[in-house]
Parts: sequence; structure tokens; C-alpha cells
Amino acid sequence: MAQKAKALIIPVSICGVGEVMPIGACVPMFRPHVTMRLHPPINTDGRELDDIIKETRDAVESGLAQRDYSAMKIEDL
Repeated sequence: MAQKAKALIIPVSICGVGEVMPIGACVPMFRPHVTMRLHPPINTDGRELDDIIKETRDAVESGLAQRDYSAMKIEDL
């Protein structure tokens, strides 16, 4: 759609949403730490769709916190 409309794409990374309603929880957590990062706009005009998708995905992934699973127990997941 954005490519056809020659619109800019604003990639957004949102971190911490899994803490709002953890797996197995009956009610949402009251004060979770959620962050949102807006990335620079991506121009779609005259570009191949695969290139737009890759750049957008890379931007979103760059803003996601890397969770360290190495010290976690299965009960923590």
C-alpha cells in the first residue's frame, strides 16, 4: 500500500509488552515498563518491495531489546 501511494513508512519498535500481560497471567500488570521507539522514515517511492520490507524489518529489529534467555528457567517463560 505505502509503495503504491508513494508514502513514507515510519517503523516503530515496541518493547516490554510481554510484561503487561505475561503468559499465564489472569490480569494485566499495573506498572510495566513499555517503551516505544520511532525510527526515521523510509522512502518507498521507486523502490522494490523486498528492499522496503528488509529496511523496515531491520529498523524495527534494531530497536528491540535483546532478552537474555541463558539464565532463565522454563518456569520463567
